[in-house]
This record gives sequence, structure tokens and C-alpha cells, in this order.
Amino acid sequence: MDHYGDVLFALKEYDLAFVYWNQAKALDDTLGIEEKIKTKKAEIGR
Repeated sequence: MDHYGDVLFALKEYDLAFVYWNQAKALDDTLGIEEKIKTKKAEIGR
């Protein structure tokens, strides 16, 4: 789900990307996805 979120983000499907990243984070919180979410939100100004 993490990589699919990356693809969606690259396609500028930001909302869906965050949905998939949050699902991945819920499945395994040790992947560091929370930091990725913060970084990507800053990238797009959210």
C-alpha cells in the first residue's frame, strides 16, 4: 500500500495517496510512514 501511495502521489492524486499511506501505517507502524506523510503534506502545502 505504501508504494501504491507513492504512485498516486506522483500522479497528483494526493487525497488517495494519503488514504493508502494511512492504511499502510495502520497495518505496520514500524515502516516510518508517519514521517513520509508529514513530508509529503509539507511538499504540497497542507
